[in-house]
Amino acid sequence: MRTSQTQYEMMVEFMEANGDLSKPSGGPRGRNFIQMKWKELSNQLNSEGTGESRSEEKWRKEAAEISQPSETRVPDAHVDDYEIDCNIPGTSSQPTVAPPPPPSAPDETPALPSTEAHPPSPQIPEEETWKPPPQKKAKEQQIGKMFLEADRKAKEYARERDRAYEELEKERLQIRTEELRVRELEMKERVRQRDDELRVRELEMKERVRQRDDELRVRELEMRERVRQRDDELRVRELEMQERADDEMPFDTVELTANVPDWSIAITAPCTDVAGVHATICDNDVKAVAHFVDANTLLIHRPGNLQGVGKVDGIVYCRNR
Repeated sequence: MRTSQTQYEMMVEFMEANGDLSKPSGGPRGRNFIQMKWKELSNQLNSEGTGESRSEEKWRKEAAEISQPSETRVPDAHVDDYEIDCNIPGTSSQPTVAPPPPPSAPDETPALPSTEAHPPSPQIPEEETWKPPPQKKAKEQQIGKMFLEADRKAKEYARERDRAYEELEKERLQIRTEELRVRELEMKERVRQRDDELRVRELEMKERVRQRDDELRVRELEMRERVRQRDDELRVRELEMQERADDEMPFDTVELTANVPDWSIAITAPCTDVAGVHATICDNDVKAVAHFVDANTLLIHRPGNLQGVGKVDGIVYCRNR
């Protein structure tokens, strides 16, 4: 079974719609497209049923042969039309005559007709020699023109496809460039906002430090003021005790040994009528905290590391009158 006329027409119509598949197309996209279309065309031709079923490779060869110029090949579908037996007798209504004899040699002198002795013989009409009918090339030329037109359309389609692909690539590059530019602007804006936030935080931190310094300065001034007031109060009390007392007598010095934080000092008054007691605590580590329970008892607390020693001196103000 050979390729049928219907298969030829299907092949031509398919290539008119999708381009000449026998021509290579550049790029990976073109090769994938050609392979996919060849597979689709082979399935359609094999399922047609009127002609021979072939593999994809054989259909490729068939299309390559058909796409050649019409003068160099004859389609297999029309070979039977051109097998003509030249021995078939003529079909004319007149009897077949032999071909005329060969012309006489040039050295022979032709005999002159004698019009007097023999009258002219009647002239027999000559019958044309039989010639084979002309070959049927109309369909072949039509198919060749169809393939050339399909090839032209395929080239135009390939050029249009390449142009569209280049435009898509350019548009994709432009979009990518615009995205990168937008990202760069966003990054710069984020960096600027981050810098502003850090600057605001730095200013807030400086303001907090300034406020803290002001608070510490105010507390220090308040503490100094309290100490001054306390010293003034103690001085006033001492003056009052001196005014009320008739005699001042010191009590025995008490040593504060190391590693003992709390002390209870018993003061032995040298008189029976005590007007007041004044104690002085000297500590080599941290200033001790002390207060009188009564005129004969002094409680002391040492808040330091207790590595050094201290001592307690004092004066007892007596009233004799």
